[in-house]
Amino acid sequence: MATNSSTFPLDSTREVITDKWKVELNTKNYSDISITWIGHMIATPTQFFTNFFSRKDYCIQYVIRGKGDYFTNNRLHHLKKGTLWLLPKEQYHYYISNKEDPYEYYWLHINGKGAEMFLNSIGLTETTPVIHNLNNPNLELKFNKLIEISKKDNPDENLVLSALHSLLYTIKESLIDRHHKQKTNDRNVAIDNAIQYIKENYAKDISLQDLASIAHLDKIYFTKKFKKATRLSPIQFLIQYRISQSCNMLHSSLPLKSIAIQCGFKNLTNFLRRFKDFIGLTPTQYRKNITPQKKQLKKN
Repeated sequence: MATNSSTFPLDSTREVITDKWKVELNTKNYSDISITWIGHMIATPTQFFTNFFSRKDYCIQYVIRGKGDYFTNNRLHHLKKGTLWLLPKEQYHYYISNKEDPYEYYWLHINGKGAEMFLNSIGLTETTPVIHNLNNPNLELKFNKLIEISKKDNPDENLVLSALHSLLYTIKESLIDRHHKQKTNDRNVAIDNAIQYIKENYAKDISLQDLASIAHLDKIYFTKKFKKATRLSPIQFLIQYRISQSCNMLHSSLPLKSIAIQCGFKNLTNFLRRFKDFIGLTPTQYRKNITPQKKQLKKN
């Protein structure tokens, strides 16, 4: 249809700008997801459930307090706060609350190809049906929000699905956060291992690469993490530890050269320089300062 230029005048001075940004999305696989049931259980002591029928949907349960046991796939799992677990569709299973501290949990039935893809993406399957330490206070809030919406008369389906997707996203977010914390803990263990190696092998010839290998980290990354943990570079820490051990040996009558070698210094000159830089005295001066104290102790 022709445009009437008198009705819609064209401005030849107007600059035509393309979209500021655009991105193609593919949410089709996750669009096929529905919720069929949701609930909140406060169990009594030793409350027992087992399967008497095959289910067609997926049931996930999340413990917010208390303890219990879950048996599936010929394995017993101990449940506690922060445990997310999946019930199998057909396989025999049971779960029972703890006698002294019975669990409290939320449960949710979801269905569809999107539900299957979500569970696979977080690694919750019938062969790996339990995820521990998923502690995130937002998860309880998201479950409560979904229950609050679902309890209304004729709840809006879009609102229900919106709350469901928000809950599932929070579960994923919690897993990412847990993984990050686990990696941080692993890094701390790596630094501790390197420090322990220094303490047990300071008399040997130790390089930065040796320490990085002990920690199973790249040299540059290892140095950065070590300095963050100790405020010293790995080599600075090694030298200072060697100096501290030499101070102990200076209480004896061992020759300085022997102390230098036993503390990992390649030669006496290097030991003397490093000691003076760190202590502010030469080894001989340090030894003279502690000798009177030793003599005084003998007299007493």
